Amino acid sequence: MIRYVGEAEVAPRGYGFAWHAVDRYGVYMAPVPLSLVLGGARAFWLVLVRGFWRSRALRMQSEAYARGYARGRRAAARDVRAALAAREREVQQIMDGFVASFRAERTDRGVSEKEVA
Repeated sequence: MIRYVGEAEVAPRGYGFAWHAVDRYGVYMAPVPLSLVLGGARAFWLVLVRGFWRSRALRMQSEAYARGYARGRRAAARDVRAALAAREREVQQIMDGFVASFRAERTDRGVSEKEVA
């Protein structure tokens, strides 16, 4: 009646989410009306009997999530800065080429270098 469904597996027809598997990647599923009852009963058991919400495991989980989130944001900011620096270098090369061609064109017409600058 209760089925384990691994990551990237198709859920059985008529089954709903009951709870996450703690020891492996996946979820436990049960028929739809029963999944709500089983999930609620498990949450009740974890909260009242084991004191899960005050446990060290939950704190470690939330701290690990926060660290991973912050690490991801720092990596994204670093990638954005690198992309902007590359774009600035590209624009600078284009501008340098434009200025050089403008100066070459002006000197070809007999205009002195002092007038160009």
